[in-house]
Amino acid sequence: MFASPVPIVVLGFFMLSSFLIGIPTGVKIFNWIATLWRGSIVMTTSLYFAVGFIAIFVVGGITGIFLAVFPVDWQLNDTYFVVAHSTTCSWAAPCSPCSPGSTTGTRR
Repeated sequence: MFASPVPIVVLGFFMLSSFLIGIPTGVKIFNWIATLWRGSIVMTTSLYFAVGFIAIFVVGGITGIFLAVFPVDWQLNDTYFVVAHSTTCSWAAPCSPCSPGSTTGTRR
């Protein structure tokens, strides 16, 4: 998106809006970790998938913040970093919460 020829003001707006989306998402991740930290949890396969989802979600978020800075995005355009971010955000993170449901349903 940042590689398209738009004015710098528009790029700055999209960069700041991406950062504003990242702040509540970071708070949400800390809430998930705090729930695991202070809760009484049972180590099951579903919990391992949930913790793996949090890790994948964090990796996708960190790479998204890198790509939100438009000078960095100009340098990383057409690289495997963008491909890895897109794959993490569009395939790995949404599909990983589906796996515990399938493994839990097959045990019965």
